[in-house]
Amino acid sequence: MTIFDHLEELRQRLFVSFLAVGAAILGCFAFSKDLIMILENPVKEQGVHFLQLAPGEFFFTTLKVK
Repeated sequence: MTIFDHLEELRQRLFVSFLAVGAAILGCFAFSKDLIMILENPVKEQGVHFLQLAPGEFFFTTLKVK
């Protein structure tokens, strides 16, 4: 393959990778509450709860210990 063929293949693979990452991010936003509940379950018995002060802050999770 020539260098231009390699660059074309790289461009195609990068495009598909960006689409896959974008779809994964959208999926995480769509199911964010369910994901947080799954992450919170192991420590819920100890009185630890995730605290959300602003929209989307679940992704920068802070812990509030009672």
